[in-house]
Amino acid sequence: MAGKSNLAVKIEPELRRRLQALGAARRRTPHWLMCEAIRLYVEHAEQVERGKAEARERLALYDATGEFIAGEDVDGWLATWGKPRERPAPTRKRRASSR
Repeated sequence: MAGKSNLAVKIEPELRRRLQALGAARRRTPHWLMCEAIRLYVEHAEQVERGKAEARERLALYDATGEFIAGEDVDGWLATWGKPRERPAPTRKRRASSR
């Protein structure tokens, strides 16, 4: 098994029984199901962390510049997409006072 390592996981007997039943129903081993579940969980958690990092970066940029695009401006613009009188993209605004 080059490129792989072992990891022990202790689970409750009922969960193990359910995992074995699901594996039988799907013609997969419990090992495959566990690896797939862990992979999907890690991918999702990484995506959540990327979203949080992006939000922190955007807040830092807003704090530094005071520039923003109002949500209602974006909504109004998107409502015109694909229509004969499509509006131009909204422009940035600057906050009225310092935070």
